[in-house]
Amino acid sequence: MMLKFGITLVAVLLIAIIAMRTLLFPDFQQKVVPCSPEEGTAFITATDELLERFQEAIRIQTISYSVHETNTTALEKILEHIVKSYPTIHSSPLVTLERFNFSSLYIIKGSDQSLRPVLLTGHIDVVPAVFEKWSFHPFSGTVDDGLIYGRGTIDNKNSVFGILEALEHLLSTGKQPKRDLYIAFGHDEEVM
Repeated sequence: MMLKFGITLVAVLLIAIIAMRTLLFPDFQQKVVPCSPEEGTAFITATDELLERFQEAIRIQTISYSVHETNTTALEKILEHIVKSYPTIHSSPLVTLERFNFSSLYIIKGSDQSLRPVLLTGHIDVVPAVFEKWSFHPFSGTVDDGLIYGRGTIDNKNSVFGILEALEHLLSTGKQPKRDLYIAFGHDEEVM
């Protein structure tokens, strides 16, 4: 009886400690403030052209089925789409591009070599989709009620194309980042 009471007391104390630590844990989340063109900050307007580039990326079925089975035709197609869609990036003397199979590493030379570089990452492959579970075709890029539907819209083509849009914008305004940027896009994250 005493052993049962001791175990119960320890469990209650442990739960109380965890609860207190959770409640007292500081909030490190940054407050996100939407930017606008009036603020004088870099602002990229969500144009129809920008949306179409992203929708086309969603339509390309870069599915990774397993380590040994990927849609290489789709991977080639999305890499071609990236090069065609972002001409400033791919013609800038500040940018070096290295390819490893279907993965890409962009190195953008910064103006201040004393600063440590920054690494941004994303991946272009997606997992297979069960079509019946989707409201819209998972590779359509359909826009409905302000939302874009499709495999990769939140994991992880959104990051890849957001980074590319920002870099294209930066370089097309003639600006150079202060520090070197390393941008790595993998093609097999879903299976590796």
